[in-house]
Amino acid sequence: MSPRTTQLPIAVFVALCAAFSAAPAAGQQGTRPELVIADKTYSFGKVTAGDIVKHDFVVENRGAGVLRISRIRSTCDCTTATMVTKALPPRTTALLHVELDTTDRVGPQLKTIYLSTNDLSQPVVACTLRGTVSEKPTDVQVREPPQQTGETTPDTTGTEGAGTPVTIAPAPIDVGPPKAAPAIAVPNAVHDFGRVTRGKLIEHEFLVRNTGNADLTILRVSTSCGCTSASALPTVIESGKEGRVRVKFDTKGRSGEQRKTVTIHSDDPTTPDMVCVIKGQVVVEVDIEPTLLQFGTVNAGTAVRKTFTVTRFENTPLTISELKSTLEHVQARIVSVSREQNSAEVEVTITDDAPLGKINSSVFIVTGHAMDYSQRVRITADVVGDIDVTPRSLQMFLRKGANNPGVLRLRKTGNTPLAITGAKCAKGLFILSIAVIRPGEEYEIYVTPHLVGSAGNFVRDNITIETNSTMQPVITVPIMARLQ
Repeated sequence: MSPRTTQLPIAVFVALCAAFSAAPAAGQQGTRPELVIADKTYSFGKVTAGDIVKHDFVVENRGAGVLRISRIRSTCDCTTATMVTKALPPRTTALLHVELDTTDRVGPQLKTIYLSTNDLSQPVVACTLRGTVSEKPTDVQVREPPQQTGETTPDTTGTEGAGTPVTIAPAPIDVGPPKAAPAIAVPNAVHDFGRVTRGKLIEHEFLVRNTGNADLTILRVSTSCGCTSASALPTVIESGKEGRVRVKFDTKGRSGEQRKTVTIHSDDPTTPDMVCVIKGQVVVEVDIEPTLLQFGTVNAGTAVRKTFTVTRFENTPLTISELKSTLEHVQARIVSVSREQNSAEVEVTITDDAPLGKINSSVFIVTGHAMDYSQRVRITADVVGDIDVTPRSLQMFLRKGANNPGVLRLRKTGNTPLAITGAKCAKGLFILSIAVIRPGEEYEIYVTPHLVGSAGNFVRDNITIETNSTMQPVITVPIMARLQ
């Protein structure tokens, strides 16, 4: 079937804006907040006792109501957590700033911060800091032997020369040559990319120096999110030399404050895990809510409708130049425009002549705006007739010598009494018998194997059921059996 396309010239769209400028924004999905923290665990690697570990968790409200943080508490007095604002309007983000004082704390550390919110689905949310704190190294001072020969003590070994002083020289201390080791250093470990429009690819290089006296080997580079990739070049950095870690952050599908970590794992014995950060704000040019319309079960012959909202957040007016559906029986049109909200409501209709079966379609919205030129809304539905068949395909796993039948259930969902007038297998590999459960309402068909084969072989056939339904006069159910 050819895609259905709706062309909307700019002049027509401007006329729509004028006609519906007073229309209220639609598509509200309730007034409940929805708390989302993408990365709830932060691993700070290995630090030295006395260091202050700092991290910002990104708290996002994806709901339609105001998210309120009523309480913030931590499991240890050594950990503090603060937020600038504790009331997040819909579709906004804020930072939960956490600091861990590692003084007098040696060994593995696991600290938890609890947030109490008005999100009914998760009233309490936990964020964790984890890592290892090592003892602070003690400075060892080696004193050079004195210039003079040392102390004198009287000689009392014999009668002659009694009282003659004997010089005792102190034993020299051999500390040996210093042990060679690499040392990683990143002069600017935090990169702020500022404010960008969603869809932009952020690229940055962190400078990595080896300040030690042995080769530094980059074992691997990991990131905190699948939207971020990183690679090291070169992977071996000589003493006194520099390398680069290249980072790419894809802002597609992201909005609000962003903070992604890049961890450089190396053979530096002191700092084996060096954490770098890229952060900034991603602004949305054009947003669509929701991006998935689930119609569920749809009765054949009935048209059903749902809506989604397109909103432009920049100052320039929203322009929708085209709506495209991938299926003929799924149609989309603009039903209202709000100049105040700079938004438009789009109605999606599954037509009354949609064929039976599952629908997986998309509606593409062409806005013409640079970063969000074309976006899509997914459409799903299950169009059913006046007979419900369960299951829609039958799978049987048979043991040799056992004839346990499979069962197909047919149930009337329309107004006309149901009658089964015939049932057969295309290849004759199964024996079918019909049982009346409720006359005119419900039937069962028992499927018994009538086959000979080797263990492990698959056998496929189709069951054809004839009914008195004008909508579903013939129902075909595929069947697959395997002899175990």
